[in-house]
Amino acid sequence: MRSWSMDDGTLIVQGIVIDGFADGDSVITAERSVDSIQTKVGADGEMSVAHSTDKSGRISVVLMQTSESNKALYALLAAQEVGAALPLAVMFKDTGGGDVFTGTNGVLLRPANATRGVNVNTQEWTMVFETLDLIYTGTPSA
Repeated sequence: MRSWSMDDGTLIVQGIVIDGFADGDSVITAERSVDSIQTKVGADGEMSVAHSTDKSGRISVVLMQTSESNKALYALLAAQEVGAALPLAVMFKDTGGGDVFTGTNGVLLRPANATRGVNVNTQEWTMVFETLDLIYTGTPSA
């Protein structure tokens, strides 16, 4: 039997373990900017492919407004805005399933938007990377 729990996942941004994630099914999203393969079909129906060298991508993280990790990410952004703390490195590891996402040569795009009210709200941070590797092993731990 296979299972998943956020307890099996660890997200590290510039050596800082991130916690205090919001609820929901997509609190960590990693995606490449472009397709790995481009296709072109000629007038005669023959297809050619081009392999993209663009491995750039983004990782988005949704935290509760009460998460201490917001302070850490804002401090990294503040350092970036004055030219320090560049570039960012990020790693997500699913210790239960073995999947790994890594981003290198990255930046935080901007501060997370802030919404305040009666209930605890969320804050989303977006990082863009020169190289985003998504390694899916799909192998559950024994």
